[in-house]
Formats: sequence, structure tokens, C-alpha cells
Amino acid sequence: MKHPGKNKPELQCIPFGPNGSTAKFQALRSDLSSVRDDLELIDWDLKLAALSTDEPQRLVRFLTGALVACGGWVLSRSICEAESAEMSFEFPRSSCVEIYAVLIAAGLELGRESHLRMMELCLCTKNLLESKAFDIARINLSVGIVHAAQNSSSSGEHQPQVA
Repeated sequence: MKHPGKNKPELQCIPFGPNGSTAKFQALRSDLSSVRDDLELIDWDLKLAALSTDEPQRLVRFLTGALVACGGWVLSRSICEAESAEMSFEFPRSSCVEIYAVLIAAGLELGRESHLRMMELCLCTKNLLESKAFDIARINLSVGIVHAAQNSSSSGEHQPQVA
């Protein structure tokens, strides 16, 4: 006989908000691991790298909403303190131009290789739209957060001194 309350997931404390407030919640399966754990074959599985000056929580929240609005779905997302954010998402190839535009609109500075991969996906999809429009593409996005102090000191420009 099963006892009620036995084998329930533990409550976890998750920080949120600018003042470091925490909330307790019961972790669901989708919160603990990727939504899709299977090893299905996807022709376009891209790994993109980018930089951002935005807060990681705000960036992930914006990207999640924008990706869903474009017809995509988020498989996983994570934030590593204030240093980086990672997202994994999928979308039908017919919306690849919109997804690319969302990444740019979010203020991400994609690396050269990431731009080339997205350009190749968009051009290939355009040329094969009739046969490949509803195929699925997956992107694993890693975003490094550049803080304002790092950004101004690494730019190499001379900042005038105010006397």
C-alpha cells in the first residue's frame, strides 16, 4: 500500500528578481531535464555562440517568448549565475528567417561561424522550401554575458578624462 505524500519531489528554492528573493516550487519533469530526451535524427542541429550585454534572466525570458511567437519551442534553458545562458530550441525550417531575426533583435552578437551557419540554413531552406518547409531544425545557443565594465575596458578606445 502506498503512503500519501511518499515519493513526492522535494521543494526547491529558486532565486528570482533583482533583490535575490527566492520561491519554493515543486520541480516538474520538464524543469529537471530537457523536454525531449530522445536521440531522433535532425538534419539541422546547430551550435551557435553569441555575446550579450543584457541581463541573462531578461534575455532568456525575451528569447523564450519570441521563439514561441515564431512557431518554435524551447527544449531547455539555463542560466549560470550572471556569466552565461544556454538555450536549446527547435522550430520548423520554414520559420528560420524569423528565428534569425529574433536572435539579432534580442541584441545578441553572434560569432562569425554562427552567422554563417544561420545564413546557410536560411538559404538552403529557401531553395528547398516545398520539400523541407516542415522539417525540424534545432539550435543549441550559448550566450556569454559581457558586463558594462568589461565592455568599456576591452573596447580599446581611449575614454576622455573629465577634470
